Amino acid sequence: VPLIEKAFAKAMGSYASIESGRLVEALGLLTGAPCEDLDLRDDGKSSNGGAADERDREELLWAKVISYDEAGFLMGASCSSRGKRGEDSRAHRERAEAAEAMGLITDHAYSLLAVMMVGSTRLVKLRNPWGRGEWRGDFSPGHHSWTAELRAEAARTHAAEADGSAEGGSGVFWMSWRDFLTY
Repeated sequence: VPLIEKAFAKAMGSYASIESGRLVEALGLLTGAPCEDLDLRDDGKSSNGGAADERDREELLWAKVISYDEAGFLMGASCSSRGKRGEDSRAHRERAEAAEAMGLITDHAYSLLAVMMVGSTRLVKLRNPWGRGEWRGDFSPGHHSWTAELRAEAARTHAAEADGSAEGGSGVFWMSWRDFLTY
């Protein structure tokens, strides 16, 4: 990844030119392929604002991410330190601070490596390209949320130890879909 980043920075003129860019733009420039940007934040504009609308939105997002993973698409994610236009800045700042307290780096791109569903548990596998700063919440390396079934399925389908023993310190981590949407 550092070599790709260096080549990209050179193509764009400097590292300063790629700072604070958007992942979707970088992927589009690197691959020449069309890219889609999915905003996982609830914009509060569902038709009646009800829980059913939110569940439908989450199901649609999950279906898209699963289909993209199965198709082998390159995917990434980030958590922003900036809110959406019109959003209460204090509330957004508190959310950004909460993400950082859980080990995430705001305004930073993560590779989304895999998605997995075992029973009703939905998980995403992310990688910090810096190789450090791992998630500290549910499903983090060594966390009690890893059942034997989940650990075995992750190892079987994703060729890695789900408990993080093979990934610890590498910047690779799993997190729940719910936490992924939250942060």
